[in-house]
Amino acid sequence: MKEILKLRRQAAINALNDLNRTLENVRKGYDKKQELKIVLHDNSAAGINRSLVQLTSFLDQIRTNTQNQNDGGHIPAEVETVIKFAETRVKDLTQHVAKARDLTTDLKEFEIDSGAFGERKERLYTRGLTDLKKTSDSLLDLHKIWDEAFALVSGLCLRHEGLDGGLCRIADALIGEINWIGAKVFTLPGRGRPGMVSRIVLLSFPEWTMWALPLAAQGLWHLAVRGSSNDDTRISTGILESMLEVCRERDVALAQELQDSAASVWGNEDFQDCLGDVYGTFSLGPAYACACVCLDLVLDPNSKKSEQRALAIFRTLASMPFFDPVQELLQNRWREVVPVVGKLENVNWIDATLLYLKEMAKEFAIERWKQYRIELTNHMRLGEVEKIEPGQLSFNFLLNAAWKARFDNEEISDKVLDTFMKASDKLLAHLRLRTVRPSALN
Repeated sequence: MKEILKLRRQAAINALNDLNRTLENVRKGYDKKQELKIVLHDNSAAGINRSLVQLTSFLDQIRTNTQNQNDGGHIPAEVETVIKFAETRVKDLTQHVAKARDLTTDLKEFEIDSGAFGERKERLYTRGLTDLKKTSDSLLDLHKIWDEAFALVSGLCLRHEGLDGGLCRIADALIGEINWIGAKVFTLPGRGRPGMVSRIVLLSFPEWTMWALPLAAQGLWHLAVRGSSNDDTRISTGILESMLEVCRERDVALAQELQDSAASVWGNEDFQDCLGDVYGTFSLGPAYACACVCLDLVLDPNSKKSEQRALAIFRTLASMPFFDPVQELLQNRWREVVPVVGKLENVNWIDATLLYLKEMAKEFAIERWKQYRIELTNHMRLGEVEKIEPGQLSFNFLLNAAWKARFDNEEISDKVLDTFMKASDKLLAHLRLRTVRPSALN
């Protein structure tokens, strides 16, 4: 048995090395594209544009000179053919450069945690072969990393080929609005939770449409918890310690109660899903609550997990003034399919998470939302993209307006979706314009 484990461990180490090389090649490919992006958007871009304009002007000059040199302004057929061929090539080149520039605006840097690779490899080397359980756990750990790498590469391919319909670009911007963890986050089509070695949020089931975009906040929460972990059990994390510290400032007894129960709940994925729902609702408001309750939760009266998640969302909405009607509407719709009312567990943890988020994260801007809610919802309902001013809005507000318009009239959901995507294109173009240096626009 020991020899078999030794062989499997060596095979795992070899696989890990191969995986590391594969991801390094992906990263090198990114670096090359990043160089192209610099050429197309920074100082070199102005030179490329000037060269193309000069070529067009030069061809016009050749045509004019040829006309002047011939009686009646006649241009020989063979000369005209060459000039037209050159003009066509310059036009094609101009279009290709413009297309390449648009494609490179979507380049985002993804980060691989090399420390995680090294730590897993070291664990495979050093763990005692006599301990079968730990060795098996280590191999399972590597299996998770392998699956994550394939998800990363396949997601990159799907996004690069545009099979996500542009949703990842919107999700990147949405996460950028609510991200409080101070790390670069990249979104990809895929499934599952954030992994161990990359800062990736996967846009997964139920659907790759804008209606499910708010669910990316759940992935961001799991990424934050994973990123602050000191070990695989997730018992001691920066977020947990910060949460307990916030509670100690208000209620020492509550903080002690939470600390005593942390070992039994904090590492539980279902428990973290509930906290992720609290964060999603706290940061994205009704849009997250609607997306989660209507699209993500399992519609099974016997599903304790779904009921707990729904109750956590309802409690979070109840803590946010102005959203009582939304809470009542969602509760009624949920009770139509799950009539048995459960009891919310870990209430203290839900409330402690809200206290922590109020101190550390960006809360949904209710007062500002009140100013735009009716007007923006009407634009969504009527398809008035031209009246939506991107400089005053966020993707957070666009999603909330879209969900409100859909709930007001389900029959126009397709129209609302189309309006949202067009408005998102305007907002993305506005954001790109703000981030491009002036020299690239000359």
